[in-house]
Amino acid sequence: MDSSELKLLTTTSSYFEAQVIIALLHSQGIVGHFNGSISNPYPITSKVEIFVSLSDFPTATGILLINQVEEVFDPRSKIKLSSYSSLIKISSILLLILLLLSVLNIA
Repeated sequence: MDSSELKLLTTTSSYFEAQVIIALLHSQGIVGHFNGSISNPYPITSKVEIFVSLSDFPTATGILLINQVEEVFDPRSKIKLSSYSSLIKISSILLLILLLLSVLNIA
């Protein structure tokens, strides 16, 4: 695949986090590629960029948004719904997901 056909999806703070996202994308049939410091023997975090093809970009963005919303409602998550501003943020994320789904004609 030509690198001009790839688009930056997200940047993570570690290789492990990038692997988790790549596995999540792969489970949905999307091939992801990463770039950055991936083979560091020391426990130092560094930025890793994740790329997907232009045609998979809207779907991959939706997958990451859905994953973030699910994390908010997971009782084991470190994110807590403790204020009105959190509710507004969640509502905004849900609205973005609905807009994305309507653009993709999935809804």
